[in-house]
Amino acid sequence: MSLPGGSGRNRALPWQSAFAGTMRARGDQFLVLIALIALHIGAVLLHRALKRDNLILPMITGRKRADAPAPMRFASNWLALFLFAVVALAAIALSRYGE
Repeated sequence: MSLPGGSGRNRALPWQSAFAGTMRARGDQFLVLIALIALHIGAVLLHRALKRDNLILPMITGRKRADAPAPMRFASNWLALFLFAVVALAAIALSRYGE
C-alpha cells in the first residue's frame, strides 16, 4: 500500500504535514512563553540582588513574613484607574483580534 507524500520508510503520513504547520505556528508562541519565563526569573533575581529580599521561597511556599503591614497606596487614584483601563482594553483587544 502506498501513502501520499513519498514511498519507503521516509514517507510522510497524511496528518504529519498539517501537524508540522501547526507546530511552526505554535513554535513562535512557545518562544514568547520562554522569553516571558526568562524575564520573570530575571526580575526575581534582580529584585533579590537590589533589595536583598528573597522572593523564591515565598513563591514556592506562598508564605512571607512582613515587617509591618503597610497600607497599599497609589501615587494617584486617577493614574491607577487610567492604567487599569489601558490594561483591560489591551486584554480585550488581544482576546478579540489577536491570533
